[in-house]
Amino acid sequence: MPVMDGMTALSKIRNDGWGRDVPVIILTNLSADSEERIENMVENRPRYYLIKSDWDIDDVVSKIEEQIG
Repeated sequence: MPVMDGMTALSKIRNDGWGRDVPVIILTNLSADSEERIENMVENRPRYYLIKSDWDIDDVVSKIEEQIG
């Protein structure tokens, strides 16, 4: 993302009334191994934090389908 990273975008979404409880799936190359990243996830509550190398596309689609019903 050229302007901001995904966690910053999610934080902005969560700070807006309409986005407070929107289910968000993060698809990233970054593992959740830093304290800052873990704190951001706890604070901003993504529904899933998926590391691209650990998931195939069919499983990602399944997670999305779970969320949209």
